[in-house]
Amino acid sequence: MIVITTIGNPYEYFNQYKIYHLRDIFTSSQLKILYYACGVGLFSLSIFHAFPDVTIHGLDVSEEIRIGNNFFTDRFDDIALLVTVLHHVVPVSERP
Repeated sequence: MIVITTIGNPYEYFNQYKIYHLRDIFTSSQLKILYYACGVGLFSLSIFHAFPDVTIHGLDVSEEIRIGNNFFTDRFDDIALLVTVLHHVVPVSERP
């Protein structure tokens, strides 16, 4: 029998680590957050559990998530949140 396991910490560990640091940034309990590259919202759930009064406007460009083409409106958000996103961005010098 072959058993394959993973090493490292579970996903929830990293969520709690991020929440710990967000407590220093979130100065109000009623923030409006623009969460860019939110995916299916797994981390959003952790944010709601820690900060139940926040409003999250999720934005993700993946075809699986996209609902419309007009992502930005005239509304104002207090904080823009990007979590594990920038490593996916192709540098301008490497774009076709």
